[in-house]
Amino acid sequence: MTKVIFRNIIDIERLFKMIDSCKGPICLDSSSNETPDLRENKAVKELITVACSKSGIKKMNVLVNDNRDMHRVIKYLISCR
Repeated sequence: MTKVIFRNIIDIERLFKMIDSCKGPICLDSSSNETPDLRENKAVKELITVACSKSGIKKMNVLVNDNRDMHRVIKYLISCR
């Protein structure tokens, strides 16, 4: 698993579209033992969207399993610059 830190994400919908396109789990990294998979997880995505609706996502840590998915994540991060 590779830890990725997303910072200053304004277009949350675009981020979740990229995450939903991934083949393997993209898990929210938290201090608890629970690491929910963000793909198609409406409840967690809705909570993040509502909590960050005004200012975007300041920082979110995720765990990426698949190398192809890591490529998608890197491509997404580059396109956000």
